[in-house]
Amino acid sequence: NGSAYSTYFQHNSAKLGGIIYASKTLLSTKTFGVEQRRKHFVFTESTAVADGGSFACIGSTFRLTQSIIARNEAGFRTPLPEGNGGALYGVLCNLELHESEMRDNKAGLDGGGIYLESLSSTSILNSRIASNTAGGTGGGMFSNYMRATKVGMGSEMTRNQAGYGGGLFIKDAWTPPFLRDCSIMFNKAIHGGGGGILWERTRPILFPGTVTLEGNSALYGSQIASGIAALFSSIQGGSVAG
Repeated sequence: NGSAYSTYFQHNSAKLGGIIYASKTLLSTKTFGVEQRRKHFVFTESTAVADGGSFACIGSTFRLTQSIIARNEAGFRTPLPEGNGGALYGVLCNLELHESEMRDNKAGLDGGGIYLESLSSTSILNSRIASNTAGGTGGGMFSNYMRATKVGMGSEMTRNQAGYGGGLFIKDAWTPPFLRDCSIMFNKAIHGGGGGILWERTRPILFPGTVTLEGNSALYGSQIASGIAALFSSIQGGSVAG
């Protein structure tokens, strides 16, 4: 198991996971008996040649609490920008992001802040994902074939930018992502749809009256949009849904 207490990580680099690469590991930044509103852990200004500017979570559990993950990047050390997960890249990863900030990270391809796939799961509670940038999809977060996704308890996804899915991009999921008591605002998709949310095959569940989805911009579907896979499926089924 790995743990960190009152630790500041800065100016690191690696091919995969600029600061920390974890395989079959539990990483926790949980503190006890300290001021709850203060951010005690900072992971910043680090680079991954491939994926995960700050973290690479492979078959592991990351419990990031009272942390700041900022100004990291993935995939900008090659002639053409590539790489996923400006802050965090995860495969078979269980990510718990609580009372934390993930901001000003960037990825050459997908997931300016977070990139999760292949039976990963995440719980984002009372946290802020802001001002992250992806060259491809998912400025704030990219997700694909997720076991579970939960965003809530006052969390914000704001001012992120990507080609498609400025705030959140959902390619597919085993269970629909669930959003409650959160806001997705002022995100931008500069090449296509879904300024706030773009979903391909699995539509997210937005708990009525608790999700603020406004101020986002895109070429189509400024707040929320379905991708070409969802449209094709609707046509095949004999109907076209918005």
